[in-house]
Amino acid sequence: SDHTATITSIVQLCLDPYFRMLDGFVILIEKEWLSFGHEFQTRAGYNRELPEQRAPVFRQFLETVWQVLQQMPHAFEFNEELLYVVWQHCSSGWFGTFLKNSERDREQVDLKCKTLSIWTLIDANRSKYLNSAFNAKGQGPIYPVAS
Repeated sequence: SDHTATITSIVQLCLDPYFRMLDGFVILIEKEWLSFGHEFQTRAGYNRELPEQRAPVFRQFLETVWQVLQQMPHAFEFNEELLYVVWQHCSSGWFGTFLKNSERDREQVDLKCKTLSIWTLIDANRSKYLNSAFNAKGQGPIYPVAS
């Protein structure tokens, strides 16, 4: 289900400091959302046969990450600008990263060769997405307040 990716991603983000690093966050999205088969095309509303399946699940995940980042900025290597760029482009159609409903669908139309990856943009502007409040020392699990 859509919520499996949300829950597993948030748990990994909180328990493993690697996923609070910029490279780790990219890998988290790649493995839990893109490889797992989140239906970006359908959830963004591009599937006209299934308009009732439109749901901002991935954007809700990004909002949750933003909430945790606001509580514990020292625990994240990346900043809210990264979250905003990913949020903006997960349905912009500018990058092949979030097009189609699965990794298989993206491979069938050769999106890696025909489009840019959003990670290329982020990597080219890496310093823009780094959090000046980040403290790499003593990183471990974090326990955000959920109330």
